[in-house]
Amino acid sequence: MPPEITNLAVECVKEAMRLANFTQETLADLLGRPQSVISEILNEKRAISPELAVELEVVFGPKLCGEVLLTLQAKHLLHLARTVGKKDDIRTKARLQEEFPILEMEKRGWIPKCSDVGEKVREVLVFARQSPHLDQIIPPFESPAFARQSATLGYLSPCSRSSRAWQYRVRELAEMTPAREFDHDRFVAEGLSELRKLVRIAKGVAEVPQMLAKYGIRLVIVEHLDKTKLNGAAMWLDLEKEKMPVIALTLRYGKIDNFWFNLAHELQHIRHRHTLSIDSENMEDIEDPSLLQIEEEAERDGSNWLIPESRLRSFIERRAGRINDESILAFAEIANVHPGVLVGMLHHIGAIPYTKFSKMKIDVRKMALMSSMSDGFGQPAAKARKTL
Repeated sequence: MPPEITNLAVECVKEAMRLANFTQETLADLLGRPQSVISEILNEKRAISPELAVELEVVFGPKLCGEVLLTLQAKHLLHLARTVGKKDDIRTKARLQEEFPILEMEKRGWIPKCSDVGEKVREVLVFARQSPHLDQIIPPFESPAFARQSATLGYLSPCSRSSRAWQYRVRELAEMTPAREFDHDRFVAEGLSELRKLVRIAKGVAEVPQMLAKYGIRLVIVEHLDKTKLNGAAMWLDLEKEKMPVIALTLRYGKIDNFWFNLAHELQHIRHRHTLSIDSENMEDIEDPSLLQIEEEAERDGSNWLIPESRLRSFIERRAGRINDESILAFAEIANVHPGVLVGMLHHIGAIPYTKFSKMKIDVRKMALMSSMSDGFGQPAAKARKTL
């Protein structure tokens, strides 16, 4: 037997028995144990226990030290585990977990649960649309914007594994969502105005997906994954030709103001032809000046699309701290927005406390989900037909 796989602990016991001229029967009698136990140990079918190691030391003296026996045995068992164990499977699963939140993806039904590691890898790669080589798993959108976000927002950190998986799922659902051919000029000239008319009433939320599809934009709603604070994203299925734009929302809060704030923000990314935008809770986390400028532009233009800043400031100044239900309803009517959207904007800029008029910010999550291609929120995952 090659020395690197020899159990030196057993060899030491055999040598001690040889020198003492002990048979298995003799040693078993001295130890008060069945001879079968001694046979199993000498044939490496049973490990030497700490109790037996001490007893062997008593029989053979210091030349068969119990600590040495157990140390030699432990090294041998560890070597066997490294040689013939499941280390390759474990390494592969660990590599997958470095790239994707595997358990949560399985819970959400994005990939099936597989006990076979090879099959698990295949399912992940099918989901990720990559080659069948694990080391080639890369972000789905190669662009300077994505590279900047990866560096500044940590999209390759543990929570960003979920962010990236979320992006894959968004793309998957977007490809299953029908829409007309996108015409940027028509969208800017007509689409934004048509969409703006829907902000006035609550049921306008349900009409958004169809309206966007009319102008060539796919809307999907994908619930955010654990430990992420994503609000939405804007991207392109055909980035090179700037075709098939996609807007994704997470509906983290589900209120009417959040729906329109986030949608307005993403609409501006499409309007300005921004390559890729992944929008999370705080823009303060963005360190890259160019990326921060892009987000601030979308934030500003989105807010002005809902209610121009000058009109909103004029309303606040006129009311001079006397904002009440009647004034909110009256100004919302004039501004052609749902009262909950106005309240949300007033909350956002600190004009009124968050505790005031919150009841006007109605929940529109169910309404949005009923009319959109969506994933999460306790519903079975939609299946895409893909092969690798």
